[in-house]
Amino acid sequence: MPLIKHLAHGEENAADVITERDENAEFDMSRATTEYELTEGETLAGWLEAYNRNAARLDRVIADAESLDELIPQPTAPWAPEREWSTIRTMILHLLRETSHHCGHADIIREALDGQTTMGAISEGQDWADAEWVQ
Repeated sequence: MPLIKHLAHGEENAADVITERDENAEFDMSRATTEYELTEGETLAGWLEAYNRNAARLDRVIADAESLDELIPQPTAPWAPEREWSTIRTMILHLLRETSHHCGHADIIREALDGQTTMGAISEGQDWADAEWVQ
């Protein structure tokens, strides 16, 4: 569940960085303390809604951009202490990689819980589910 919280924040942060373009921005490390846990009052449903809302907002920000090659100042952080500038295109690719990376984590967790391979899980109930290559 906390992975969706992290990804929802990623979509939100990307939209903010593109629209605010703050050359003095620093990553807020206080947000990182609960990034991977659900705190009091937070729910999976709430974070799924936040992810969808933040992703839709980022989609609008990207659609409104003059060019995907616009250079955007990135916030500094302990892992990136020097100011970097990235194109919107590079930021989108980073988010796609980040989402894929964490989907892999979620799949590993699911496999540990249910013992099925990915193909086994998605083929359940299909006519071809018993094929040897699925197992």
